[in-house]
Amino acid sequence: MTSFVDVNTRRFPTGGTAIARHLRVALSGGNLAAAGIADEDIGTIEYDVFTTDTEAAVRLRTATGTRKMVAAGAVVAGAVVYAAASGKIDDAVSARRIGIALEAASADGDIIEVLTDYGAPSQYRVVGGTGTLDGSNPTPVTTGLTTVIAGVACFTGSTAPALDPTILTTAASSGTLNVYAWKPTASGDVTMIASTNNARTFDWIAVGL
Repeated sequence: MTSFVDVNTRRFPTGGTAIARHLRVALSGGNLAAAGIADEDIGTIEYDVFTTDTEAAVRLRTATGTRKMVAAGAVVAGAVVYAAASGKIDDAVSARRIGIALEAASADGDIIEVLTDYGAPSQYRVVGGTGTLDGSNPTPVTTGLTTVIAGVACFTGSTAPALDPTILTTAASSGTLNVYAWKPTASGDVTMIASTNNARTFDWIAVGL
């Protein structure tokens, strides 16, 4: 028979896994486990769980009020925090926003108070534009974002790309989207090397904060 709870905590089986208090947890095979950086957690462990425990209380992610969470490193009060590895949180941007730190953490393992919002609306911004290769490889693009999460660039126009350059790739550095241009080594050697083209235009899109 199914059941439900209308309180802030619920007990789950542990499968004999030890989990430190206030870590984010997810269900794995029906048992609790520390949530990874990409996992959708169900909440935070209330107290230390030992291998001899069969069940543990979880403060559900839908719980009211604030909660205690474990920092993965230094965090300033007021910073937006995100999911980190091993059930922790950090101000380093990841794919899963958790909330806002109400206390500062000075080191890995510090327990701090967090106001959770689990991916507030308008978390990310999408910006874009057109640029021109400057021959430096990479060509830096100032996006206006503080942190670029992901980006892409492609040649402008409706014609096939020439041999120099042939393809574009991107890499982010804080708020800059670096656009790399590549060309074949020679007509009979398709090994890609850096292009020094300083005239080809490209369109770019970046997602971030």
